Amino acid sequence: FPFYYRPERLAAGSGTGLLAALYGQLLSPSRGLFVFVPYLLLLPWGTGRLPVHQRPWLWLILAWGLGQLLLNQLAAPWWGGWSYGPRLLLDWWPGLALLVFLLWPRLSGGRTGHYRVALFTVLGLVAIWIHSYQGLFNVQTGRWNGAIPPNIDEHPEIAFSWRYPQIGASAAALCERNEAFVWERIATIAPVTGALHQPVTAPTALYPGWSDVADDWRWSECERSSMLFNLGMQPSGDYVLLLETRWLGVTEFDISLNEEPVTSLTLPGATGTTTLQVLLPGELMQAGLNELTFHVPGAGTPDTRPPYRLGLGLASWSLSPPTSR
Repeated sequence: FPFYYRPERLAAGSGTGLLAALYGQLLSPSRGLFVFVPYLLLLPWGTGRLPVHQRPWLWLILAWGLGQLLLNQLAAPWWGGWSYGPRLLLDWWPGLALLVFLLWPRLSGGRTGHYRVALFTVLGLVAIWIHSYQGLFNVQTGRWNGAIPPNIDEHPEIAFSWRYPQIGASAAALCERNEAFVWERIATIAPVTGALHQPVTAPTALYPGWSDVADDWRWSECERSSMLFNLGMQPSGDYVLLLETRWLGVTEFDISLNEEPVTSLTLPGATGTTTLQVLLPGELMQAGLNELTFHVPGAGTPDTRPPYRLGLGLASWSLSPPTSR
């Protein structure tokens, strides 16, 4: 059987502390049960008013949920992989539905019951929007998991970010999150010290605005996609840049170096594969960090189904200093 279905998977753990995992499953902005189903926040109000003969049901449902939460914390991963919302708490839903049924007379009764019913209705409509619109029709909520880095299976801490929650995912927000993520790793770039030919998997560059590597290719996911590289010598002339590329749905794009325009390129047709040659002026190069930016109009995955990826693909690049040409 695949590892996913084996009992020893439970022994692997998720690498997350117990309290952090419990918070993640209940209150985190991208996996929290009470965030995705906010009307459940009203349930504690009525639990102390349950009749004695119904309280065993309450304790059973709470024990059921606690067991589910602890089991998910032991499993790898507690965040449910590439999913939307608290997927691994789905088994608890029958108990939660029963609890809503048992507590409804207490929530809706009394002199202020109509206020609680109104609040419950509003929160219920929010939950419907979260699941029926964002979950079903917003392509970006699925891509939030790591179609553009960071990948939640490698960086589960993104589930705790209120700045970039899954329920509010958009193409612009994912590109902004990716750029911040990549720039935090700027010190990991290996310096370039001569003529070289590098695949996009090599540690000689970082790629804000690009997808993770798939089948040896990266794809531009944002209209502004960059390549950050560290020139380990003082530039003394022009450089030749060769790009092994393919494209889909774009016909032209602009290239700039360190925020200065370099060239505009027109591609032959709506799709294809070729090696592009670009002359990089030496006066724009600098020793240390350089940013080569591709401005690709319409790049990324549109908010449609099926979500065809449009943009520029990059498999490898080479940089030749003046002395090597």
